[in-house]
Amino acid sequence: MTQQKSAKMQERVQVLYWLKTNQANSVGHLAALVGRHPTTVSRWLSKYRRGGLKALLTIESSPGRPATIPPFAIALLKEELSDPEGFSSYGEILSISGFMANVEPLSGESFFWEFCHNE
Repeated sequence: MTQQKSAKMQERVQVLYWLKTNQANSVGHLAALVGRHPTTVSRWLSKYRRGGLKALLTIESSPGRPATIPPFAIALLKEELSDPEGFSSYGEILSISGFMANVEPLSGESFFWEFCHNE
């Protein structure tokens, strides 16, 4: 168990160890020992039954919320920030960022460039 690289993996191996050595006899007991919800422990054990230790130790990450600022706008903001003149205030950055969240990339790219460079 001490060979595990993260606390999340160690937790899962610990649950499996307690189960295999009969130190816990139910999902509820395992959940109480590890300090997790019984549904979480049950999900871990299901992964183990389906795919073994490799599946149990595979930690998926959710992709998160999609970006609200289009990639082209981020690139232009970075370019503008690299200029020694830069933006005059944080508020200017926020107003441009908020504005760009509602602009379509193909039609807004040149407009954004003009907006940044002609003020």
